[in-house]
Amino acid sequence: MEHTFKTLGTMLDCSRNAVMTVESVKRWIDLTAKLGCNTLHLYMEDTYEVDDNPYFGHLRGRYSKAELKEIDAYAAAQDMQVIPCIQTLAHVNALFHWPVYREIHDAADILLTGDERTYELVEGMFRTLRECLRTNVVNIGMDEADLLGLGKYLTLHGYRDRFGILMEHLRRVSEMAKKYDFELLMWGDMFFRLAGGDYFTNFNQNPELGEIPEEIKQLVPENIHLVYWDYFSRDRQSYERNIDAHNAIKPGSWFAGGLWTWTGFAPHNAFSIATMREAMRACRAKGVENVVMTMWGDNGAECSKFAVLPALFTVAQMAKGIDNEAAIHANFEEKFGIPFEGFRALDLTGTQNDSAEAIYNPDKYLLFCDPFMGQFDNRVKSGDAAGYADCAARLAVYADHAEYGYLFRSLRALCDFLSMKADLGIRTRAAYLSGDQKAAKALCADYDAAVERLDVFYAAYEQQWMRDNKPHGFDVQDLRIGGQRQRLLHCRDRLLAYAEGRLDRIEELEEPVLDCCCEEKADGQATRAIFWHEIASANVI
Repeated sequence: MEHTFKTLGTMLDCSRNAVMTVESVKRWIDLTAKLGCNTLHLYMEDTYEVDDNPYFGHLRGRYSKAELKEIDAYAAAQDMQVIPCIQTLAHVNALFHWPVYREIHDAADILLTGDERTYELVEGMFRTLRECLRTNVVNIGMDEADLLGLGKYLTLHGYRDRFGILMEHLRRVSEMAKKYDFELLMWGDMFFRLAGGDYFTNFNQNPELGEIPEEIKQLVPENIHLVYWDYFSRDRQSYERNIDAHNAIKPGSWFAGGLWTWTGFAPHNAFSIATMREAMRACRAKGVENVVMTMWGDNGAECSKFAVLPALFTVAQMAKGIDNEAAIHANFEEKFGIPFEGFRALDLTGTQNDSAEAIYNPDKYLLFCDPFMGQFDNRVKSGDAAGYADCAARLAVYADHAEYGYLFRSLRALCDFLSMKADLGIRTRAAYLSGDQKAAKALCADYDAAVERLDVFYAAYEQQWMRDNKPHGFDVQDLRIGGQRQRLLHCRDRLLAYAEGRLDRIEELEEPVLDCCCEEKADGQATRAIFWHEIASANVI
């Protein structure tokens, strides 16, 4: 059964440290083509080769021209179009690691508009894409450039209307693209941000903010098409209203939803399905022809893209007109040999604490939080540690599956570690504050057990990463996981010294436990904390 959309595709984030190997991309193409997808969007901020720019993506696992051509040819053989998603304005923070690009740095992660060196770089991007890919469509990004014109640009030119700056830059980039016969996609949020401040909340609560003046609409180049992106809403009316708002600027907007892979190690299939179900219904109702499912990798790209297979399959089935949950689940098991809910158990690593349709990530913050500092202790419920043991047992059922067992082995090992680590800080603080040196000494064995389980997780996770991705970027996981291992050992040694009377005080354990979200009362409610440096320590990293 064919789907009714002109294009249905997925987007792989290859910019947040996990650059899929060519073989993994081929595996993904095989999978998604069989599900009915006919586009593959590759999100590449700086992870592709650009002539005369040796530092562009240097040490980041960038795709060479030969690799891009190989991917494109493989996709074309399956009637799939590879669409590059690049950045020509913001989200290029990795570039500014290198001094050679700091002269074209405006503010935050934004390129300096109006500088000819910026446009030389952008032309180099287009030149590579034209050489390597068959497509005539390029997504040029330009999203979330909130500080546009407020950094070096402000110093050089003074304050100017920021919408004007955006439109000038957009016209330059669009004219350049015409030289290479590219039609352009652009994430749509900046039109609304500069008009009203916020892409979602303000517009949904104040529809008048979506009323872009006619003279502004006329400034949008003819080769630009907007992409309405929304990964959060479970309200069909909200989707329909926002589709209309984008189409009012430029008819024929694309839609991008989210298959949630970007909160940590665990996927969020249930939440992805809840949002995409309403989004797909809205897209059908509004005649949207082009749909893409994004899989971002914020702050380390820990989660495998293959882990959202239940959500991916559900959307692909809906695109074919199959909207019955029981039928979708039966079709999934028939195709992959794992029950739908059995595969979705991967979600449990991030949601066992609370609702399955939430986007919490205790899998990440309980892994990396400090056992002495207690920053996340009041986000742990009394049964969480035992809950993780139960999760580990459920995930073990499919650990030997030929194709996807490696995903279950990795998250099973993480759950096994969290069954020891989740409340380790709470138990440590209780023993210390009660002055129970005997209990404190007994806890040292739990620190040893946690380290052993962390080692098991590390080995399983390293295998997962290397199966899916290039090795570049795993250095960050080495630093983070290795740092947690060393911290557990150091805390154990100090706890033992206290228990044996060699240390009078453990000052961190005397600090009050305040809520990480600054709420008055948390009562063990899970939360979402994406960034490792904010999880690992309140100190400067």
